[in-house]
Amino acid sequence: MTTQGKKWSLLLASAVLAIWLGGCGAVDKEKGGSPGGETPPSDVSPSPSAEASSSPATESEAPAEPTPDPNAKRATVTLHESDSDLMDMVTREVEVSYTTDEELIAATIEELRKEPENGNISLMNKIEINSLKLEGDRLVLDIHIPQEGRFGSSGELMLVSSLRQTSFQFDFINELDILLDGEAVESLMGHVELLHPIKRDDV
Repeated sequence: MTTQGKKWSLLLASAVLAIWLGGCGAVDKEKGGSPGGETPPSDVSPSPSAEASSSPATESEAPAEPTPDPNAKRATVTLHESDSDLMDMVTREVEVSYTTDEELIAATIEELRKEPENGNISLMNKIEINSLKLEGDRLVLDIHIPQEGRFGSSGELMLVSSLRQTSFQFDFINELDILLDGEAVESLMGHVELLHPIKRDDV
C-alpha cells in the first residue's frame, strides 16, 4: 500500500471512531443521567395516613347527676339563728332529705351553716364541721372556729343556744357534746361555760 493510501485509511478510521463516540454521548443524555451518575431526589407528598390528625378532641361529657335514693325521706326542720342585730333568736323552717337519723341531723346542721336570705344571721356560717357522730342518743359535734367566726359573749351564748335548740328538736337526741378541734374545752370563745355534754334537761 502506498503512503497516500495509508493516510486515507487512518483518516477513515478516525472518522468512524469520532462518530461512534458521539453516539455514546447522545445515548447518555437521553437517559437523563446526572453528573456523577446520581439520580436527583424527587418530591414525594406525604400520604394522608402519615399526616397528624388535626381534628379537635371530643369534649368530655358532663358527669351524670346522682340517682336519687329511692329510700330517702324528707322532713321539715326548724333552724335557730340570730336576727340581723345579734340581739334575739329567730327561727326558720327548711326541708331536708335523709335516710338515717344521723343524716337527718347532719343535713339540718349543714342548713344551719347557710346564710339566710331574709336578712337574719347564721351563727354557724364561718364555723367548720370537723365531724358529726350520733352515738346512741348523744350527738357529738366537733367544730373548728376560725378567727372570722368568733363572737363576743352574747354571740357565743347565742351560738351554743342555736346548736342546742336545733339539735333537741329531734326526739332521738337527748345529749349534745360540742368539741373544739377534738377537745372538750371549757369555753368555745372564752366567754361562756360549755357543759360536756349538754343534756336535754339543761334547756
